[in-house]
Amino acid sequence: MGNGKVLFRTDQFDARWDWNISDRDKLFVRNTYLYSFLLNPPLFGIKAGGPPVGGLASEAVPTYDDGVALNYTHTFGPSLLAEFRGGLLRWHLLGYQTDANLKTNDEVGIKGLNLGGKITGGLAGFVIDGPLGNFIEGPGPNNVALPRLDIINIWEGVNNWTLMMGRHQFRWGTDIRRNMEDLFTINAHTNGFFEFSQLITANPGVAGSGIGAAAFELGEPSIFLRGVFNFIPHERQWRDAFYGQDVWRVTPKLTANYGLRWDYFGPDETDLKGGLSNFDPKTGDLLLANLGDVSKTANVQGYHKGFAPRLGLAYKLTDNTVVRAGLGRSYFATNYSSTFQQLSIEYPIAPTQSVLQPNIYQPIFPLDQGAPPPPPFNAPSSGHLKAPPGVSIFYNPPSTKTEHVDQWNLAVERLFGRDLKVSLAYIGNKGTNLAWNPNINAANIGPGDILGRRPYYQEYGLPQGIGSRCTCADSNYNAMQFIVDKRFSSGYSITSSFTWSKALDHEIAGFSWGDQSTNPYDRKGSYGVGNNQDRAAVWTLTHQWQLPYGPGLRWGSAATGAKKALLAGWEFNGVTPTRLRPNGSTRRPSRLLSFRGKLYSAAAGVTRRGAASVGQV
Repeated sequence: MGNGKVLFRTDQFDARWDWNISDRDKLFVRNTYLYSFLLNPPLFGIKAGGPPVGGLASEAVPTYDDGVALNYTHTFGPSLLAEFRGGLLRWHLLGYQTDANLKTNDEVGIKGLNLGGKITGGLAGFVIDGPLGNFIEGPGPNNVALPRLDIINIWEGVNNWTLMMGRHQFRWGTDIRRNMEDLFTINAHTNGFFEFSQLITANPGVAGSGIGAAAFELGEPSIFLRGVFNFIPHERQWRDAFYGQDVWRVTPKLTANYGLRWDYFGPDETDLKGGLSNFDPKTGDLLLANLGDVSKTANVQGYHKGFAPRLGLAYKLTDNTVVRAGLGRSYFATNYSSTFQQLSIEYPIAPTQSVLQPNIYQPIFPLDQGAPPPPPFNAPSSGHLKAPPGVSIFYNPPSTKTEHVDQWNLAVERLFGRDLKVSLAYIGNKGTNLAWNPNINAANIGPGDILGRRPYYQEYGLPQGIGSRCTCADSNYNAMQFIVDKRFSSGYSITSSFTWSKALDHEIAGFSWGDQSTNPYDRKGSYGVGNNQDRAAVWTLTHQWQLPYGPGLRWGSAATGAKKALLAGWEFNGVTPTRLRPNGSTRRPSRLLSFRGKLYSAAAGVTRRGAASVGQV
């Protein structure tokens, strides 16, 4: 028997400094820092290991999130304004096994695994088979990426200009970002993994014989795996944007907002020799960055045609009625292989060492002999390495388009009296060139064995799956939205919003992680209602009440000092959403309550400590 508690702690502070240099110049600097720590211990203690008390893995994970922003504004005159912003975001996650500081493998007599430092520290994972079920020791099987070291730094510079000229308000500017990530992760224990099969002690002539625990006592494993990281990758990327727009008061009733934006998401690049590994289907080679004729991007080019036009119109039909319409395009990057984290975690950068049985009744090696040394890093000076069978490899084409979404809407808004506003809108969008990672070595439907139908097994003898980057998925969304906004006296307001919609996709893009498999040879066959995104109907009720105390309010308009500090500025907000799923079932309403900036979540019938209670709708 074992027990334990999961610990999660956060600490945060914000600091801001404002300086009104002159009537024309203003400056502010802000720093936001967040620290969190997750400790999920193993059930049988730090040394003995076992399954985690909660979650997927026993881990100790501190996370540091630090952001600094600087904003400088200069007014040249009544018609020209310039803004300059700079920022740095540092997000560092350092996830290790809870026993990473120990040399438990050495202590129990398994040599060659604790190689020094936290990356290979602690106890190996063990799975001890039946005949009835299995038993987990140490961190268990290879199903979670630990250690996981994710060091992200983002530098950003922004410049915006505004020029007022007659009935026009011209705006233009640029946003330059340098994304930097050093990611160390692999779904295999870097301190080793062993499995002990019951067949090691079985009699081949007796079905169901053998005991996995006996093989464990004898120190005779049936499988050995070890994740090997030869170095911590350095990945870099440019994300640049330029834009220009005009807000034009065409007539007293008609206003037009139009513009053009250009976005560039550069390819993943590295400064390390062999720091990226890209499979070449034409030759069967792995292209290793910064070696021979292979570029720092592993011969991947950027997409330079990311032009995004935008148009918005607002027309005043009457004093109380406005019609609005809009159309625009946005470029973006979603999942891992859209940008970072793919070419840097493949063979030979992050191989998995494996020792398999010569036959199912024979152990691989005695535990007291120790594990064989990991294979050396192999990066030929030519930059071309033949892809071996069974290793993890990935194909990023020389050129792919950047993901984008086109959005459009049409709305009619009417004001009744002074405090009731009603709007009816149509909203639609179309996602194009969305990211997908199809297996280009999947066996197509047909006669014969599976291996014979894998295209790159036939050509290069590669039996493994080969992931690839393909911005070839799409989606669409259409919705009707009806909103009623009512403002009452004493600072209370309520908004009721109903949305009726339909979302269609392949369930393969971004983080949808759909519950259906997609045939890489028939992608269109999976197109349909999106289980993760589609909400047939959503009704949301929001309300807000401002405590009527403070400047310009019913009470305390002249309050100063402690009274003003303690009583002014308090607000109470609440949200109650109800959703109708595609199958017609209704999800139970949930409530989100906030009180002066503190957010609480209360499921129907449950109220957390410190949250005010409201009636369920």
